[in-house]
Amino acid sequence: MTTISKDEMPLRWVLTDHICRICFSRVLTRTTFDHRKVFKCTNCDTEVEGDHVTALCCCGMKLKGSKDAGVRCVLNTDRTPLNPSVIIAQQVDAIPATRK
Repeated sequence: MTTISKDEMPLRWVLTDHICRICFSRVLTRTTFDHRKVFKCTNCDTEVEGDHVTALCCCGMKLKGSKDAGVRCVLNTDRTPLNPSVIIAQQVDAIPATRK
């Protein structure tokens, strides 16, 4: 069995079905030689390490107090010339109203 050093390990990014919560561009992922997951935006170049793509994508958006914002990355079923994106962020969960 041949061992590959970390310097010889190729960087193989894979396109995900998620978009960046900062700029709404697609997110890439790769696994490092020591099995850590890295996520990177294809546009703003933000790169984070985490257990899941929600570390960078819109699915991980939180409200004040770390409450889930209910936003998810979904397939755009109504693509048009004005909105050609394959993946979009959409509110899918109802957020309960807060008391004043």
